[in-house]
Amino acid sequence: MKLSNKAALLSGIVCPGAGHLLLKYYWRGMSLLTISLLALGVIMTKALQQATVLADKIANGEIPLDADVISAKVAEASSGDGSGLSNIAWWIFFACWVIAILDAYRLGKLHDRAMK
Repeated sequence: MKLSNKAALLSGIVCPGAGHLLLKYYWRGMSLLTISLLALGVIMTKALQQATVLADKIANGEIPLDADVISAKVAEASSGDGSGLSNIAWWIFFACWVIAILDAYRLGKLHDRAMK
């Protein structure tokens, strides 16, 4: 398998930046990996906060123990105020992933050409 394909697959399947680490572009790989993990941390923190609030309301009896009602409250909480930061984090995470795949493929192509 060509190095360009291997690097792109690693960045696409494993994590953003993994292909760069394979190609020994450590600074780029660690930068993409760090930004992606930070964005994922923001997403997970926001989700955990929303889940905690809903769990407290269920425990206090404010929300009945009904799957349909809880599902509606989860949908309402995820689209309500304060999700702007979470949306930005999702876009950053997605952008890092796409950039990592394309750049790893490009750098791998350069290595493939140099090996000929």
